Amino acid sequence: MKRLAMILLVATACKGGDKTASSSGGPSKSDGKGGCETTAARPAELVAGKAPQLLAPLDKLSLGMSRADAAKACPNFFQGEDGKKTGTFSVGEIVGKFGDSYAQARLEFVNDKLDAVSFSLPAEIADALTAAWGAPKTSSGSKPAHAWVDDASGMRGILEPAESDGRRQLVVSKFVPLAAFFEPENKAIAWKPQDVLGKQPADIAKALPQYVKVEKTSAAVKAKTDEMMADMKKDMEKMGVNTTRDPNMPEFELPASPFSSNTTTQVILHTNDNGTVRSYGVWFRTSSLSPQYGWPTQSEDIIKKLDEVYGAHKVVRETLGDRWTWFDAKRGVRASTRKDKPEDFDLDYVKYLPLANLFGAPGPVWGFEKPERPLMGATPDEIDATYGKDFVVKRDDKNGTLTMALPPTDYDGDTAITNILMFVKGGKVTQWNMHIPFDNFDAARGEYEAALATKFGKAKKAPRDHFLFGKEPTVDAEYSKYTNELDIEVTK
Repeated sequence: MKRLAMILLVATACKGGDKTASSSGGPSKSDGKGGCETTAARPAELVAGKAPQLLAPLDKLSLGMSRADAAKACPNFFQGEDGKKTGTFSVGEIVGKFGDSYAQARLEFVNDKLDAVSFSLPAEIADALTAAWGAPKTSSGSKPAHAWVDDASGMRGILEPAESDGRRQLVVSKFVPLAAFFEPENKAIAWKPQDVLGKQPADIAKALPQYVKVEKTSAAVKAKTDEMMADMKKDMEKMGVNTTRDPNMPEFELPASPFSSNTTTQVILHTNDNGTVRSYGVWFRTSSLSPQYGWPTQSEDIIKKLDEVYGAHKVVRETLGDRWTWFDAKRGVRASTRKDKPEDFDLDYVKYLPLANLFGAPGPVWGFEKPERPLMGATPDEIDATYGKDFVVKRDDKNGTLTMALPPTDYDGDTAITNILMFVKGGKVTQWNMHIPFDNFDAARGEYEAALATKFGKAKKAPRDHFLFGKEPTVDAEYSKYTNELDIEVTK
């Protein structure tokens, strides 16, 4: 019941101050002071151009313009509101009348910038938009929405399903074409995996301030919500739950994708113990709950675009379900998704260690080793000095071991670590071991066998399904039927 009360309170706060509609749902009486109003005789006359854009009489506005400039262009939206609404807010007005019907518009501001414009219009607007902008894309759902998108201008118009009285709401906003999200050198979105992974969130915020999340809840609604949540917050704190947001953990968001259900695309960071970004997710959400509809075609387009940029995806098996994975070996970054819902596509990025970089060129030195100081024969101090800047190295001098944490390899999970366990005798490393999985991708074992043969030459078969390579040092490889991992042991 508390949650229902909060929802009702928030809804009331959102509608507060709206002077565009009477309590019965019809239009209010215009004051006739001019501004953004039209004398058009029918809704079709509001539509202009051959691509999505703001409808008349709001075509003198432009998305991204300041609140002050919008107030000059459309003073009728701000009468009685000057100095009262700033930051994140919305204002609405009746902008046209057609006999017993009407056109209503609402301006949505975020940080005093015009973020989107929504129009409430008679049902006939659908035919008018199609005649002007061409055939729309149709969503899923029993009551589908319709969308017009224009990559050249970055403008989109989404016509939501008909309401109970047949009226349609058209939302005009900006978006960024899908290619900008995935092409590594695309300049439209400066947020790139190689510039985010491994960095501190605070440093990312300084380098890419344009992607720091902007609070889209108005001050009035936030105050009402905090008031309603006060008791729940106290109860949670009594249970030991910290309800205070970490000011050093900024949130981020990217521009909207073509069919995004919002005017931004959400980013979710996952950090290591030292606070650096281990992985992050980009949520391409298109679904709407009431009424239910979505845009599964966007998920299909994302898959096609990723296949074009990174090559055909591989399907890796995991406990939680198959993971579709794309590899950027050049930058050591991979992207993956589980495709749980056709309408929504959540893509996770993580640093990984490509197999070619793990094994390296032919010869005794492995790809992740430093030629000037390989692991074998190094002292613990030398390991710290040579590898400590790039990887987490932990020493256990009492037991004579060191561990070095490398990123996951191609077919490991996003949270996995490739651990290098070193054994020290006489003050130097005399053996090291590692394990990489082969059961979750059918071709993995074949790839490992080929990599070992290329690096060390033909293997010598040993008892219990072991394969030996080289002499100084010796590499012992076993494909364990118990752990389903390739166990590597390197010894003098």
